[in-house]
Amino acid sequence: MNARNLLPLLLLASLIAACPSGADDDDSAAGPPVPDFIDVEIRLSDIVTDDLLAGASLDFEDQHAETDTNGRARVTIPSQDPFGLDVSADGYADHVLAGLAGVADFQYVARVFDRNTLGTWLVELGTAPDPQMGVLVVALQTIALQAAADAVVTIDVASDPAFVLVDGDPQAGDELVFGADAFVIFPNVAPGTVNLDINPPEGDSCLAHPALIASGDVTTWTTWADTVTVVGYICQ
Repeated sequence: MNARNLLPLLLLASLIAACPSGADDDDSAAGPPVPDFIDVEIRLSDIVTDDLLAGASLDFEDQHAETDTNGRARVTIPSQDPFGLDVSADGYADHVLAGLAGVADFQYVARVFDRNTLGTWLVELGTAPDPQMGVLVVALQTIALQAAADAVVTIDVASDPAFVLVDGDPQAGDELVFGADAFVIFPNVAPGTVNLDINPPEGDSCLAHPALIASGDVTTWTTWADTVTVVGYICQ
């Protein structure tokens, strides 16, 4: 699966501080240099069993890595850019782990879907997987990496009804109810551009991971056929 790294359709503005005319260089308040590239380490586990996923492939542009026995692999990506990390493993749906990079190295922890379990969940909800469609997973967590209870997500394209996971079982709805995992899952989404509308828990705002940019500025993503696209936000 080819790497797909230009996911959100957004423009990022750079802020440039100009020194006043005639000012000494010693008087400038230059911050630390912003790196052109940063490292991302992914850690993969099974969404049901939490078993670490060894031997999975991770691809980004011309880079390829495989997860070790601890489910970890590392690639280098441009800083401050949208990215998509392609993940594939035997028995599992193809995944794109998407986000907006900041200026520091980070870890992307992902629980991935095996095909049989995903298909079983959809049948329980009265539908079935369509290989011509994609799946969008929106992860909404607190800074302590707990589910952001009461957060609600809607999307602007057709899909089968959204669901959440409560005690490992699918439950229809687009709200992270008490006891739910941190995922709102939209099955059978038409491939292409998807815009999210995130209603955070009362008093919170949800920031795009890992750059922690306001969600209102980063809510447009891309889905592909027969692929699970995962995007994440921190609500605080």
